[in-house]
Amino acid sequence: MNQYRLKLIASNTPGCLERVLNNSRSGGFDVDNFTASLCTKRNQYNIDLHVSGGDSQNTLIISLLQESDIRSLTPCRKSPERRPSMQ
Repeated sequence: MNQYRLKLIASNTPGCLERVLNNSRSGGFDVDNFTASLCTKRNQYNIDLHVSGGDSQNTLIISLLQESDIRSLTPCRKSPERRPSMQ
């Protein structure tokens, strides 16, 4: 199963967080983890989004970038799976 992590910066506008979640779910992705913290000085949210499933991360990125609230979006690399060492 495909797993993706995205970091977003979004304007603090009514319904912004719900639109991010709806875009993620409508693309066939399951939201595994969603964390948003409000930066009051800049009036923006810092969002950490973990999703799984779906067809393509690019489809999700394009969908999210079409939202006027999104100021920045950064895909994060998956951390490599650790394999037990054989000694």
